[in-house]
This record gives sequence, C-alpha cells and structure tokens, in this order.
Amino acid sequence: MKYLFTLLLVVFSSLPVFAYNAQGRAQIDSLEKALARSLEDSVKVGVLNGLGYAYHLTAPDTGMIYSNKALELARNISWQKGIAIAYNTLGVNYEAKSNHPAALTAYGEALKLFSKLGLKENIASTTCNIGNIHAVQGDNAKALEYYFEALRTIETTDNKLRTAMVRDNIGSLYFEEKDYERSNTYYESALALYRETGDRLNMARVQANIGMVLNATGKYKEALGYFFTALEKHIELGNRKSQTNVLMCIGDAYDNLGTYMHALRYRHKALELSKAMGNEGTIAIATGNIGLTWFKMAGSNPVPLNKAIGYLEEAVTLCKKTSYIPSLIEFSQTLSKAYFLKGEHRKAYEITADYLAVRDSVYSAENKIRIARLDTERELALADKNLQLQKSELRRKELELSDNRGDQVVYTICLLLMLMVAGTAITMFLNYRKANQALKAEQDQSHTLLQVHEQNIRKQRSLLHEISYVQSHEVRGAVATILGLSQLFNTDDYADPDNETVMEGIRSAAYELDGIVKEIITKENNLPE
Repeated sequence: MKYLFTLLLVVFSSLPVFAYNAQGRAQIDSLEKALARSLEDSVKVGVLNGLGYAYHLTAPDTGMIYSNKALELARNISWQKGIAIAYNTLGVNYEAKSNHPAALTAYGEALKLFSKLGLKENIASTTCNIGNIHAVQGDNAKALEYYFEALRTIETTDNKLRTAMVRDNIGSLYFEEKDYERSNTYYESALALYRETGDRLNMARVQANIGMVLNATGKYKEALGYFFTALEKHIELGNRKSQTNVLMCIGDAYDNLGTYMHALRYRHKALELSKAMGNEGTIAIATGNIGLTWFKMAGSNPVPLNKAIGYLEEAVTLCKKTSYIPSLIEFSQTLSKAYFLKGEHRKAYEITADYLAVRDSVYSAENKIRIARLDTERELALADKNLQLQKSELRRKELELSDNRGDQVVYTICLLLMLMVAGTAITMFLNYRKANQALKAEQDQSHTLLQVHEQNIRKQRSLLHEISYVQSHEVRGAVATILGLSQLFNTDDYADPDNETVMEGIRSAAYELDGIVKEIITKENNLPE
C-alpha cells in the first residue's frame, strides 16, 4: 500500500503559532471576523495569511485567494516579511493541490526574502517545505539535504515545536526508505517535543506515523489502535487532509490482516474525502490503494482482477500527472502483475520496462550513497559536538586540579610555619601531586583513545553504509529484476520471440548481481578492525 507521502509530512506555516494552529470552522470564523475589522496594514496581511494557511487543509483554492490578497497588500505597504510569509502560504496551498513546480517557485521566493531578513525560524520552515516537495517527487537524498539544513538552523533557536516538526519529517523520509528503526527514533523524539508544547494536531499526526511503522513491521492490530486514536483527534480538529491519510492507513492495516471488505470500506472513505478536497495527488493514492486491495482479492477471478486493473490504470495516470514517483512505481508494478495474470504478457512487459526505468533513476546507487553520506555527516557533527563538550569538561577539571594544587601549597606552608611538621606536610603534598599527575595522564590517554576510536567509527560507518545499501537495495534490485522478468517468460510457447528479450534481460541482471556480490566481499575485507 502506498501512503500519500505529503500527508506524512509536516507542512510549515511561516506565521506565529496562533495562526499555524488555526484548524476547523471555529478558528476560520474567528479569523474572518478579525479580517472584517482590520485596516489596510500589516495586521490585515497577517490575518489574510492565517486564513490562507487554515484553508489549505480543507479548501486550498480558497486558501490561494486569501494568500494572493495577502501578497498584494504586503507589496502595497512594502512589508518584506509579510511578502515572504504570503509566498510561503501560497506554496503551502500549491502543494496541497499537488502543483509542485508552482509550490517550489513560491517557496524559493519566500526563502530568499527570509534569508535577507535573517529570520531563522522562517528560514528553517521554508527550507523544510522545499524538502517536502523533493520527497514527494522521489528525490529522497535531496529532501534529506534540505531537512538536515532546516534542523541545523532551527536547533540554533529555542523553538521546540518547529524542531519537533523537522525531526518528524526526517522520520517520514526514513520511513519511505524503509529504515524503520531510524524512522521510529525520529518520530518518538518529535512526539516527546509535541507533548511538551501541547500541540494536539501534530501529536495526532505523529501517532499515526508511529502506527505506520508498527503496520510496516507486522504489528497490524497494535497499529490500528494508533490509527483510530489519531483519526478521532483529526475529526475533532476538523483536519480533512490528515483524516484522509489515517483512513488510508486503517485500510492498509485491514488489508494486511486479510479483512479485505473492511479495507475497501476505509479506502473508499479516503477516496471520497480526497475528491471533496480536489487534490489530484490524494485521489491518485486513494484510487491506487483500492486497486491494490482488489488485486489481493483477485486470484484467478476475472471480476476483481478487472476492477484492480481499472483502479490501478487510473492511479498510474494521475501519479504521472502529479509527479508522485514512489507511488507511480508501486502501482505500476502491481498493474504489470495484474496484466500478466490476465494473460496479456506484452502489456505486462511494457509496464514492467517503464517502472523499472523509473525505479532505477529514483533509487539509484548515487542517491543511496548521498543519503548514507548525509547520515554520516549528521552523526559526525553530533559526535564532534559531544567531543567539544568532553574537551570543555576536561579543561574544567584541569582548572580545578590547578586550583587544588595552589590551595595545597598554601596549606602546606602554613603547616610548616605553624606546626613545624615539614616532613609530614611535604610527603602529603608530593603524594597529592603525584595522584593529580596520574589522573591527568589518564585523562590525556582517554582523550587520545577517544579520537582514535572516533576515526575508526567514521571509517567503519562509511563502509557499513555502503555495504548496507548494496545488500539492501542493489542485490534486492537485481533479484527483483530477475524475478520480474522470469514471470514474463512464456512457458506455454517457448518459441515466443519475446522470450529471447526476456532471457537477455535475465542474463544481464545475473551478470550485474555477480558484480554486486564481488563488490560486497571487497568492501567487507576493507572493514577496519
């Protein structure tokens, strides 16, 4: 099952928290009343932007109208920050409508202005939104670059809420990469910060994300508990966008449990909400998920098989239109299998060739290496930070030792003058200094060992990331290619001219697999002791 990736991600507002949290009809009514009382000034720009952001969850077309009005007024009064916020809010609404090129343009204008004004929190928010677009388009390495940049920026402030949001999005990206352990780590750290700040909306959303990790790791019933809790909160808050995503998640859990009619019911509810919002990206995912369930029910039955093909064909068309690349790959793969079961081998082969080409471009070795490098750079940065803290602690202890030695000298002199017990005092002083020197030597040795250990960790982690990628993706990719092509071999007619093409593809994939195995062995031999 494919989730709508943008709904896993936090979409940032550049407004104050009161506007960012504006959800539901009551909050929108309050902003509209404030708009009626506003003068043509910066306050009115803020209210217009607040309405623009609030409507992106339910009616992005209306949100764009308010955002454009905010942009026009901010320009008229020459308020640069208001212009930047309006661009960001426009981007949010374009993103809600799956108009990714327009969203990137708007976010780019906002980021330029925020950077000139030096507004760190706004810079981090817009940077993260740009990362969201790249994530939806399947460029996870590029998305992670923007996310880590946003995290570095927001961590220089005291804004716990937005720090949580960035971590939340990083968790979603690792979920898309199927790195569930790392994904859950980021989700849990985000949830802790959401609880500190009392953000109910994002608490509900990240709980659904944690449920997705449980669902992906086979804990379906436990996942359903998280999903229904999140759905109840999103209904209470009036957030249709998040309701749609949670409905998809519930459908997927029931699908995994084999209760297909329950799955279809929730999948159709998600589709109805998607159509009500007019979001083609959401419609594509909801439609494709229905097709996946019908395919599981099909077997050799032509009725559900034809239903699966119909829904999947529609979903693939919409995914191409909206550039939802990861979803396009998954739905195309299942569509190819459906045509194969139907006996239309030529059609199955054509779809397989198309999605393999897209998959290889998105999940290329270059992208995986970029992600591994970004992981390493982030962890090394944290290690360097810890090292600096340890150095500071060592320096503090050295200063304490220095002060203690000075105090001891004075104390010894006083004893010599007052008690004339020079021998005893000198012996005590020498023993104390010897102990201090031994302690310092031990600290210096520990510091040296720490640096050597850190260097070895860097080397090991870099090689292990490469080995992990090769084992988890390149080997799997080559095997998947061989299995996919083998299904296309026409065993009923060995003279079928297409069989030669299929066998050539299998031979090519087998040579590729042989090279990959040799590469893994070479990398393992290079691991430091």
